[in-house]
Amino acid sequence: MPRPGADLPSQAPQRLGKWLSACDHSFLQLPNPYGTWDEAYKRCCSVGMDLLSIQNPGKQICLASSSKTRLPFSGQFWSSGRDVSSCPGKLRWCTSYLNDFLKKDLVWKAGQDVSYANNSCVYVDFDDPILPSLALADCSERKQFFCEAPSGAGYKSEMHATFCRRSFNVKQSEAIQIWNTGDLSQAGYGAKKMVQCLAEYVGLVYNSTKINEHMYFQMVSRMLSPL
Repeated sequence: MPRPGADLPSQAPQRLGKWLSACDHSFLQLPNPYGTWDEAYKRCCSVGMDLLSIQNPGKQICLASSSKTRLPFSGQFWSSGRDVSSCPGKLRWCTSYLNDFLKKDLVWKAGQDVSYANNSCVYVDFDDPILPSLALADCSERKQFFCEAPSGAGYKSEMHATFCRRSFNVKQSEAIQIWNTGDLSQAGYGAKKMVQCLAEYVGLVYNSTKINEHMYFQMVSRMLSPL
């Protein structure tokens, strides 16, 4: 199976469906893009891609701005999110990441109570006037879907580092210095939020509202220098 994103173009990608690019991702809309959650998940997997996942508010905001310019999506689309069968009310993204649970600061449609999730899957409503919001539906319902993969990166951690840097307007030179030295002592607020963003992606922190500089310093110095 080809590696998502980077190698698919060499395999005549136009034959698979319609391609779009935004938020440091490549999006693919397959022919006849309707199905149950399981059908959508398997079809994306069959081309080496994932269903849409929104791991943090930054990506949700990015999709909101992109939907008005480059992403011509309208209506309800399945995401990779669904409830954990052994833990009612607990939702996670079905991705390759461990403990990739949905964060508390994502925006949901009014009236949604995730504690009642029971054989529920998460969809994204692109018709929400403010930004694409999340909601729950029975996984057997048929909805639209599209697939995603990292864009312009050889592996996911590299893509997330780029996305987090851009989300908080951190200069590349400053980011490289942080990754290379592990030194956050002179970092500004945006740079610290960038590191927090990446910490959420790699699974070191969830639903965090405060910057834990000590933990992020350890993460940068020990884990992220290869980036």
